[in-house]
Amino acid sequence: MSRRMLGVVTTLLLVLITACGTRSPSATPPPPVVATWSGRIPPGSGSSFSGVTFLNNRVGWVLEAGTSVILHTVDGGAHFIQETLPDHLVPSHLLFFNSQDGLAAASTLCADPGRCETAILRTTDGGQVWSIERTAPYTTAYDRPGASTIASAPSRAGGAVYIVFGGRLLESTNEGSSWTTIPLPPGIAVSTVFFAAPGIGFVGQGCPGPENCSTFHLYATHDNGRSWSPVWSGPGAPSSVRMTSAENGYLLAAPPMNAVSMGGTSGTLYRTTDGGKRWALVQSSWDGANQGGFQAGMQWASGTVGWIPVDAGAGPLIGGLDITADGGVHWTRLGVKRLWTITGASLLSPTDGYIVGSSRQQNQPAGFLLHTTDGGRSWTVLLPGVFPTQSIDMLSTHEGYGLGAPGSPDALLTTSDGGRRWRFLPSPPVGSADVVAVAFATAERGLLLAEPRYGEEPTGTPRAYGTQNGGQSWSALGSVPLSFVSGLTMISPEAGAVAGTSAAFTPRILLTHDGGRHFVIAPYRPPVTYTLFLPRLFLPGQGGQEAAVLSMGGKFGTVGYGPARTLVLRMVNLLTGKVLLTHAWPDTQNGLSYESAVLSMLNDGRGLIYTVALRNLGHKIEKPAAPGTFVKVRGTALVYSLWSTVDGGRHWSAIAVPNAVGNRINPVELDLVTPRTGFLLSNLGIYRTENGGRTWKAVTPAS
Repeated sequence: MSRRMLGVVTTLLLVLITACGTRSPSATPPPPVVATWSGRIPPGSGSSFSGVTFLNNRVGWVLEAGTSVILHTVDGGAHFIQETLPDHLVPSHLLFFNSQDGLAAASTLCADPGRCETAILRTTDGGQVWSIERTAPYTTAYDRPGASTIASAPSRAGGAVYIVFGGRLLESTNEGSSWTTIPLPPGIAVSTVFFAAPGIGFVGQGCPGPENCSTFHLYATHDNGRSWSPVWSGPGAPSSVRMTSAENGYLLAAPPMNAVSMGGTSGTLYRTTDGGKRWALVQSSWDGANQGGFQAGMQWASGTVGWIPVDAGAGPLIGGLDITADGGVHWTRLGVKRLWTITGASLLSPTDGYIVGSSRQQNQPAGFLLHTTDGGRSWTVLLPGVFPTQSIDMLSTHEGYGLGAPGSPDALLTTSDGGRRWRFLPSPPVGSADVVAVAFATAERGLLLAEPRYGEEPTGTPRAYGTQNGGQSWSALGSVPLSFVSGLTMISPEAGAVAGTSAAFTPRILLTHDGGRHFVIAPYRPPVTYTLFLPRLFLPGQGGQEAAVLSMGGKFGTVGYGPARTLVLRMVNLLTGKVLLTHAWPDTQNGLSYESAVLSMLNDGRGLIYTVALRNLGHKIEKPAAPGTFVKVRGTALVYSLWSTVDGGRHWSAIAVPNAVGNRINPVELDLVTPRTGFLLSNLGIYRTENGGRTWKAVTPAS
């Protein structure tokens, strides 16, 4: 089958975490929780990552977002060991001196920041055991000197390491065994620190108030803090300084807080060539990169090659990875069309580096770890591993095809054991495009569609490629008159259908009768309400060419990016455009709003629909907004439902959703191969049923 474009939705997740107490630095930490797994990611691990640190192409660590878990690899990502910080501490930064000795900056997660704490931890065995070296109360305010606790990553210069902690600038010359305090410029709150060499460094002044960050001040020392001098002052909020040598370096000033929306905005880049005495403007328009998002964690492999991860935030979904090869004059943002949000990077050389992030496309898993050895032109997926994440197309209970993880959209996969193990197929010759859909009519005959990649080909139409040898080789067929592809289905080696949207964002279905060489617009025009996916074709007994079209929308369509109120299924004849029947699941259950759904139907009219919806609980919960203040948030709950039909969608009956699949999964695709056997692809892996959906068993580990 194919990738399903499920739409852009926003899920209200209300997490109430109790406040954490304080602890003495000398408290003995409990034994660490260490687990090993023979696959790519340990079972039970979260699917979202917030940071990455690699020493070389074999040894590295990945931070799970919002948890105490650190994933550690010593074989380049082939396997990971799960390591856990003590006392529910969540790491924000890692710094390793070698494969064994390292430091972590971490803090507790709790509802009231005034009652939380931060810590510096140390390991001497690669992260299996962490000891707490220092703790301090946690605060995010910058309105007074000494208020900032951990506002920047540790900075290493030769054999020394520096960190802003507990409102003080600390230095260690013995890999964190002991720390000394370096005097700071009087009367300022420090938020950024970077040392180019032992004793020679820079600190940035924090915001003068919680809502006012109009000016950023930078100070330099050449005598390890005995004296400080102002070297730069300009508009913007605290961000980062990175020196590529004793003389050359870069300063990235974030825009003022009052100028930043939910979607973020790009900052201003400056460069020094005299050790920080003078700074010249390099970039404020970011030519070649999309404005927007939240830039952080600037990385430089040389004086000219640099990376800036960009988090999309909660706005218009503009994130990715900003890359320059000419010292910041020109930039390219990777991953915009894939809806990337990049949360961390580790750059080893101008061509070799790692990034962690996620894709905002709902039919993708939350997190990924990618590796490039050619400066970002191509990427290898290390997490979540070699499993389908975009789509599956099972031809039988054993044989099938799929598309791999985001960031490696050309990762065509095949299985011969029912989805337990997958192997890569040769990459198709799609150039700088992304493979977005694949479907097979037989084990040998298949079709794939590729869209032009943003940044290299900003305009163009998708193209079709065909194979006659099971994906071992592909040949170009022709263009597909759509702007965005959301679905592909083959019902025979020559006949198939493509769903997507036109340049005016109008949903369309295209038909091919010659194996993908030519496409025509089907007479049936989908409704303007956002279509979840189109279509899964099936041939009932009458022999008509029918499709199941599932869409979401309320009386007036969707509202913003929120979930739709009503789920509607239509059975249509694509050759005539006639709607054969319509079935709707209306909003009648206490504020039920459908968030996502997947559908599969067989030629005999049997089918399954799996839905995820939000239900308004009808009451409000008080949530801390600041120390001593609360806001009321309406309570919601996720509702999972499974529906089956035996008559082509005319009647539907509910099936109790088993715990194995009804546990906060993000369904990507549902694929029946017989009335009893089917596969469900989700962000928790692949599940299989042998009794028409009544029970499910995991096929692959969680991705």
